[in-house]
Amino acid sequence: MIKKIRDFFILKEGNGVKAKDASASIWKSLYRRPGVFLARRLVNTSITPNQVTFISFLLKFPAAYLFFLGEYVYFALGALVFYLSIIFDFIDGPLARLKGMSSSYGAWLDFGADEFGNVLMLFAICWGLYSRTGSIWVWIFGFLAIGSILTVTMIYQTFVRFFPDGDAKIVEKQKHKNKVLKQFFYNDPFFNTTLIAAGLTNLLYPFIIMCATYGWVFTIAMYIGLTIKAKNL
Repeated sequence: MIKKIRDFFILKEGNGVKAKDASASIWKSLYRRPGVFLARRLVNTSITPNQVTFISFLLKFPAAYLFFLGEYVYFALGALVFYLSIIFDFIDGPLARLKGMSSSYGAWLDFGADEFGNVLMLFAICWGLYSRTGSIWVWIFGFLAIGSILTVTMIYQTFVRFFPDGDAKIVEKQKHKNKVLKQFFYNDPFFNTTLIAAGLTNLLYPFIIMCATYGWVFTIAMYIGLTIKAKNL
């Protein structure tokens, strides 16, 4: 029993865990730890990583519907269903590594499911908030939020394309040097955790405003930082 508890809370490189996941941010650990724990128990089943990705994506639709309804109780339920979908999203990678089924195709499916899922969540939240408030500002902040989460991904992926030998080294090095940056890096784990917390506490409007403001500040700062670092590559 003690060993099982230790294995759940402590991540070490290997056995389905990548090196960067062993020292991930607090937010990522909230999903990676239970994801790895469950992946290790699915190794000897017929379930494939791509099937897990598909389940994760499907769970985002009931979560979006609950956000769409626009009442606090549904916001809280939507946040819980969304958390479940994220747990599944963090099972597929470790499961693929454990089963020796890692592939570019699987990574592509996972990437697409995440990006479409983020847009779906934000749109549903905006619709639910607008039905409660009737304020056009909900949509203004909402589209800014959608733009920020898509643009930060686009900038990073484009940097990977032009500087394939320097992308991970630069970003990961900066995250390890700056502990604050590591915890508040505007990526999926940070986005997912703040969304879930906002849904449970009925603070989805401030969440949308945060994505629309902090998201763009971070995105612009990251672009400037990568541009400066790129000169030395």
